[in-house]
Amino acid sequence: MSESLQVRRLVTDYWGRASGFDLALPHESMVVLFGPNESGKTSAAAALAWLIAGPGTHELQHRFGAAGDRLAARMEGQLGIDAVQFRVTMQVPSAASRRVAAESFSAVVGSARLERAQLNARLGGGDLDSYRHLYWVEALDVADGSGLQETVSIRAVFGGVNPFTKADELERRAGDVLGRRKGRAARGSARELLDRVRSCEARLAELARTKSRWASIDGDLDIARRDQQELQKQLQGQQTSLHSARLALEAFQKGLVASLADKQAELADMPVPSAAERELLGRATEFQAAIGALQTANSDAETAYRQSESARSAVHGDWVALVDGPPLGEAGVDSAKLSEGRLLDAAGELRTAKANLSDRKARLQHWSTEAEKQRSQWNRRYPRSRSPERIARLGEARSGHDAGWDIQGRTADRTMLGRLVGTGTRLAGAGCVAAVTVLLALRGDWRTAVIAAVGTGATLLSLLRAWRSRSGLDEERVRLAQRLIDTEEKRHAAHSRLADADADAQAKRSLFEDRSAEYRDSISALGVPTRLIAQFEPDAVQHLKLVRAAQSGADDAAAAALTSARRLKTLRRLFADGHCESTLASEEQAHSSGVFRVEDATDAERRLDAVAERVDRYDGAAEASRRAADELQRAIRYDEIAMRHVCEENPSSLGALVGELEGECQALEDELANKSETVTDLMGERKSLESPDIHSAGVNLQRSELRARIEDSVMEGISSRLAARLLHNAAEDHRRTRQPALLERTGALAAEVADWANVTVDPFASDGAQASVRNASLLVEGPHGEHSAGRLSFGSQSLLYLALRLATIEQQSMARGVRLPVILDDVLVGLDDDRAERCIGVLRDFSEQHQTILLTCHRNTVERAEAAGAAVLTMP
Repeated sequence: MSESLQVRRLVTDYWGRASGFDLALPHESMVVLFGPNESGKTSAAAALAWLIAGPGTHELQHRFGAAGDRLAARMEGQLGIDAVQFRVTMQVPSAASRRVAAESFSAVVGSARLERAQLNARLGGGDLDSYRHLYWVEALDVADGSGLQETVSIRAVFGGVNPFTKADELERRAGDVLGRRKGRAARGSARELLDRVRSCEARLAELARTKSRWASIDGDLDIARRDQQELQKQLQGQQTSLHSARLALEAFQKGLVASLADKQAELADMPVPSAAERELLGRATEFQAAIGALQTANSDAETAYRQSESARSAVHGDWVALVDGPPLGEAGVDSAKLSEGRLLDAAGELRTAKANLSDRKARLQHWSTEAEKQRSQWNRRYPRSRSPERIARLGEARSGHDAGWDIQGRTADRTMLGRLVGTGTRLAGAGCVAAVTVLLALRGDWRTAVIAAVGTGATLLSLLRAWRSRSGLDEERVRLAQRLIDTEEKRHAAHSRLADADADAQAKRSLFEDRSAEYRDSISALGVPTRLIAQFEPDAVQHLKLVRAAQSGADDAAAAALTSARRLKTLRRLFADGHCESTLASEEQAHSSGVFRVEDATDAERRLDAVAERVDRYDGAAEASRRAADELQRAIRYDEIAMRHVCEENPSSLGALVGELEGECQALEDELANKSETVTDLMGERKSLESPDIHSAGVNLQRSELRARIEDSVMEGISSRLAARLLHNAAEDHRRTRQPALLERTGALAAEVADWANVTVDPFASDGAQASVRNASLLVEGPHGEHSAGRLSFGSQSLLYLALRLATIEQQSMARGVRLPVILDDVLVGLDDDRAERCIGVLRDFSEQHQTILLTCHRNTVERAEAAGAAVLTMP
């Protein structure tokens, strides 16, 4: 089942009369957009079509804005189980051309972001023109089905052929062959041929005559012709013999016979190459390949040996003994290299820890020196003062106490005079309170006096405490105390960090010693003596690599030598197959029965060249003999008789034979000339005695031919006429009973609305004059007979092609794999009330598979759609 594209929301920010629309489409499959004329329905439909299948052309853009205007629209919906969001923005160009417009488009399907081409592929292909052609139909175009009938023409029904046109052609052909019944018959027709037969019969009646004495002349002429033919055969035989003898004599005179004899003698003196030599030469490529492989292996072995010696010479003398020892192996060397790397890492960490420890010691020394200096300065400047810690705390407390005084007091406390004024003020306040207490006591108000006395005592205590806290304090002493305390705290922190750094250095030293032991163990595991490890410890792994490289070079040299030996063995086996080596021995041993051993590639090449030279020399002599024989054959024109003369005669005897044959040929030529004159005379006499019977035979033959042609024409005409009738009847029956599935579905949809029995293809609509008639491809069978679609009313045409469009959309959806929304713009305006109501039901059923958006400005259409269960959305 194909997936469906459903539109849930359409927002047209800038789009002609639809600018500012935000349409939330209900979930019903059939939605009616209702609004008056020029309310933006068509513009909104165009924006929706552009979003689904765009881009369109500049000409289409100009319908929704002026040059330079911005167009923007977006839609949300559902494609199968995936949510979709399409967005497009563009600018209206200056010229309204047919060029495809540039757009800024984005599409999100599910979680995937697609380009326009990818979206079109996901929606089954196509573009905006194809979408407008099929899925978006406007009110003025609903009755135009000219673009929907490609697949329902009579040719499409009958596989690309119009049988009705063929039947008419056969009928015309029958008329041309048989001839017209009245008037002048066409040339070549049966009637015209019959007239010519009658003329032949009239001429035969005039040519009736008796025979003359032809019988005697014909007998004499036959005898003379036989004698002439016999003389020609004899002359031809003698001329052939004379020609052969002349060719043979000419071959002797040119020396071709002697040259052939010399070449054959030279060939006979040469030894014939044996079958083994021929076989060896035929396999020369294989042998050369084996020789080349051996040479390459020898070169590789020499290179590997030199590289092995170079790698061995690079090994230090104390390490050479390890080269001939057990193989170190890549794993062992890699393990030693890894241990070396770990040791180097540990050494680096140890160096870092030592540097950190040294730095911590320096810091501790610095802060210890600073603390001693400041302590000495304190003791020197304030020898009898409180401890620095106490002074620092008093300074902090004084800072907190000063915060409670008024602004004037705080400002005054910063100097000695200010502090004296503040103290005096507090003493005056305390004295006043004491005086009030005494006066209250004298007056007998003891309770109030007691309270005042308590207040006075508290004031005096506060004053005493403030005086003590201020006595001997100054900013410099407080700052020095604070600096001393801070410095001692930093010294203590530096001492703690030094202890941590010392512990870390000890741990790193232990790690370094462990890694060093591991390093020595990994090298010792490879069989390296301890003394070498101790002697070359910084470069032990590098020496191991050189030893391993020397061992690898030795292995490569051994492998290359083994490969060279194997290829030499292969070459020897090739020479040994079929006892080929016995053919490669020296000249004096060439035919002995022994088998000789190939020593190396050079020896094999030498022996192979010797065989090739011997075979080539023999083949050259044989070729020279063959060319001499061919030259002789060409000279004697491949004449077998001449070849026998060459083999059996000599030049003198051939000269006598040529003279004898020339005399015989001359005698035969004279006798033949006489006999030819006799034949000529007899033929002239017979020609003068020719009778009209000879002409009558020709006329009889012509009459017989004409009668045969008449029979053929009559049979062809009757057959063509019968075939035309049968073809027309069969095609008509097929047209009425076996329509394509698309037309059957069209008829079924139309029958739900109108009382039509069938929708078929017009057999004569695709050819002839009716091909250009609009809407003339279909026939509708109704209660009043069968009528062409072009003769139907506008409403009936609208219904017919709306049904065809819906059936085509169903077929296209199966092919695309996607069911796209269908936009119908007031397609019911041509239908009467009953048909419009039934058509709404058809569209409602159709919308169950394809989302259908019906645009209308008619209230009765909205009411019918609402009654059928459609959702209605009023345009803003």
